Amino acid sequence: MPDPQVKVGDLSPEGHYRWNGSEWQLVGHESSPPSSDASAPARGQLSEDGYYRWNGSEWQLVADALVHALGEQGITVDAAVVGDTKMVQRVITHLDKWYGGLDAESRTIVDSLCSRGLTHLLADPEVAVVSEGAELLYALAGAGHTLGESLQAATHAIRQSGASA
Repeated sequence: MPDPQVKVGDLSPEGHYRWNGSEWQLVGHESSPPSSDASAPARGQLSEDGYYRWNGSEWQLVADALVHALGEQGITVDAAVVGDTKMVQRVITHLDKWYGGLDAESRTIVDSLCSRGLTHLLADPEVAVVSEGAELLYALAGAGHTLGESLQAATHAIRQSGASA
């Protein structure tokens, strides 16, 4: 139960959830797609709230498309993890820049650890490569790929889902 001063429609302090009067709902999942009117939007167009993309015939939740695209790349992740598609992009972009800055020997070590399912170590406060997205790192680790392969797959999935616009 939230603070008594919280009103229906208020966002959580971190801005990821909205109070509906009885429970907190992930912001990306509680909105509804825009109504279709006589003039259809351009294929690939994002809704005003940024949560839906027009696929040519209907509005599709961007997070659902990203979950599907990640799954096609062998990365199984829960929709709640990618509900904040901007966070997914931040984590993947940050990891990609960090990984790209490593020398060949360091990349080999990181890839060896990650292919053994230890990608989540990058979210450990002692290691501090990333400060958010630990659940996404667990999904990357579960894919059984090197970090380089997982980053390529995730980047492809982001582009394929349309979450990068």
